[in-house]
Amino acid sequence: KMDIVGCDTAQALIASPTKVKVEHTEGINTTLQDNSPKPLKGARLMFAQQGVDTAVDVTTSKRKGFFEIYTADKQGKVYGNKTMLPMPPNSDSTNVGNAILSSDENTLIYTQCNSDLLLNRFTCKLYRSKKNGSMWGTPEELKDLNYAKGTTTQPAWGVAEDGSDLLYFVSDRGGKDNLDIWYAKLNSDGTFGSPTSAGDVINTGGDEVSPY
Repeated sequence: KMDIVGCDTAQALIASPTKVKVEHTEGINTTLQDNSPKPLKGARLMFAQQGVDTAVDVTTSKRKGFFEIYTADKQGKVYGNKTMLPMPPNSDSTNVGNAILSSDENTLIYTQCNSDLLLNRFTCKLYRSKKNGSMWGTPEELKDLNYAKGTTTQPAWGVAEDGSDLLYFVSDRGGKDNLDIWYAKLNSDGTFGSPTSAGDVINTGGDEVSPY
């Protein structure tokens, strides 16, 4: 049924296209994967990409093709000054990405993900690292938010009705096999409240991803 709807939608979009113009982002894209872009102050961008420029057979190669977090500056229509964040938060033993910064840019929340070659999927957990001067501290797993039997990923900041900070994220918890959007309140002491589902108005029997 969903495939039929997709075909119908494609025909409707071709007949009445939107006025959105999609342009290739010059200066930072690579041969392999580039993902999870987050805009920063001052026309900057934070994103993740694989640290190699050629395909890697992860079952035999000694080369590490893990995702790493980068930043870049926009100069006109082109991005330059691409810079990889240090280790930590980057790692030479696992994939990192989906990074977001606090408003003062001194706290980084991001994911560490392991890949399952058989299922062709990533299983991720949320981590937090705090900046001290120019260095990032030891990553802290956000155990109160992570789901031991599945994945927790794609963090995004939000604001509650009372003005307090919320952390939205995606997870397959709750006894379902699909991905749903969840959120947790950031307490004044830096801890997080219990994860709460965004509810059935947003979440469906399919996958919900990429909150922002």
